Amino acid sequence: MKSINVHSRPIHSQTAESQNIRPMPQICGLAMALIGVSAQLTSAAIKHVVTSGLGTELVAVDNPVSYADGRPYPSYRLNAVDQGMFLEYGKGPNACDTMNAREAMINYVDGTYYLYYDGAGAKGWVSCLALSKDLKKWERKGPLLDFGPGGADSAAACSPWIIQDESKLWHMYYLGTPNTTGGVEKIPIAPYLALHATSKSPAGPWTKQYNPVPFSTKEGTYYSMSAYPGHILKQGKEYMMFFGCADAKVRRTISIARSKDLNGEWTLDPTPALPVTENLENSSIYYEPTSKTWFMFVNHIGDLCPDAVWVYWTKNLNAWNPACKAIVLDGSNCKWSHKCIGMPTVVPVGDKLYVFYDAPGGDSTNEMQRSIGKATLQLPLKVLDPNMLQVPVMNGSFENPGKSPGGPWAKFGSPWLTIEAPTHFQQLQVVTGTAFTRSAEGGGEWAALINTDDAPAEHPVAQYLPRNVAAGDTLTVTFWLGRAKATPGGKMVAYFEVGGTKYSTTYDTTALPADSWKSYTLTQKIANAGSLSIGFYGTTKDGSWLDKISDVTVKPKAR
Repeated sequence: MKSINVHSRPIHSQTAESQNIRPMPQICGLAMALIGVSAQLTSAAIKHVVTSGLGTELVAVDNPVSYADGRPYPSYRLNAVDQGMFLEYGKGPNACDTMNAREAMINYVDGTYYLYYDGAGAKGWVSCLALSKDLKKWERKGPLLDFGPGGADSAAACSPWIIQDESKLWHMYYLGTPNTTGGVEKIPIAPYLALHATSKSPAGPWTKQYNPVPFSTKEGTYYSMSAYPGHILKQGKEYMMFFGCADAKVRRTISIARSKDLNGEWTLDPTPALPVTENLENSSIYYEPTSKTWFMFVNHIGDLCPDAVWVYWTKNLNAWNPACKAIVLDGSNCKWSHKCIGMPTVVPVGDKLYVFYDAPGGDSTNEMQRSIGKATLQLPLKVLDPNMLQVPVMNGSFENPGKSPGGPWAKFGSPWLTIEAPTHFQQLQVVTGTAFTRSAEGGGEWAALINTDDAPAEHPVAQYLPRNVAAGDTLTVTFWLGRAKATPGGKMVAYFEVGGTKYSTTYDTTALPADSWKSYTLTQKIANAGSLSIGFYGTTKDGSWLDKISDVTVKPKAR
């Protein structure tokens, strides 16, 4: 089990420079009970954890899920306490949500909670509204939008995000599409497009503004299939929208669009905020003033359906690290839906952060018959110390293997990146598989095979790490390499990667005696700043074996 360094330094609260985020009052109350499929903190981890009894803390994941496409599973949980379903489909006025109530988007304006949601009725999917003063009693107001006369929103007009400009005019950015599955359900299908409407009130009526189009899909980009609205913040004079997108392979993620004019066009970042291999939809942003940290809540898409609410965190809205993530809500801590968890949005209320989501209930993975639920996180949210000197490498001894093709072999387990990996990108039970008489000193049953066929330079055994480093920092990691029985050994490379730049050293196991292991150390002084990852790959056809990778030590540049 890895130690968990939690950012614990008390900092005075400050107002977030953002729209749709309420200032948080002084925190009080009891600690939240952590639940779900996760490991208890070890004594080594406990010393890094705040013990004031306030807030929600990370716990390490004990049994990571192996997805069919090999994407990495979070190494941590930030467990919400589910409050159950509260807005059931089929009860809206004018039969607006007879088949669905989903995609909940919560806003707090002048003492009223505005819950926008996608209602699916006989005509199709449109944005609907429910109001509440206390998050307990809700008044359903029915549809806010209708379909357009043709083109971009002729088949669906839903999933809106709102923000108010300096003239007090409200702007809505909503999802439109000319395409559905047809039939009774009329499920919207790609392309998902970004459209604009305005109103003097968050309750409407809304006037659609078809020109200019905020932004569109573009062939050959990460948003070639879909580009649809997300949470909007104002930072200084610039508006930032965390929009959803999908490429031609239907790989989904979150990116950032920017504008200084809510009535104008938006500029999309050239690369997404998070890799397309994360497979994410939708976004909702929360700012934690006690640690000056931004949290982005997203919907993770599993093998069959949306399967969880995940959260990513950062100090810098323009730089997101895919390793800084945790599971918030899934089938293990949702009371009423065990396989499918839909889109999240969040709002702080007193000493809690409310998480709204949709789900079909039970073991269903259906797109339809969704209702809306809510869960809570005790504030403040506590995550890894961004300046930690020991950076955890998870599953460093490969003792949490992925899926097995049979026998003593298995695919690499999360969080090692295995997307589009070679067929034999795998690890072995080294003694059971008869490659070695014994494991590496202090190691477990498993080790990784490193050669040009199974772990080449174009697909290394690699892992994102939850730390950004600066130019001048020195990084160190230790690991064990082995030469198996009756083999010549081989050459391999170990490296740190920072902001796309690799810092590497080549290692040679041909001089080792057969059936033996040896410890090695990689130390590199870094010349640039950026997010950190670690990797290993082979440079010869004859392989080496890798095991027992330590945490990474960061020695900051002397200042």
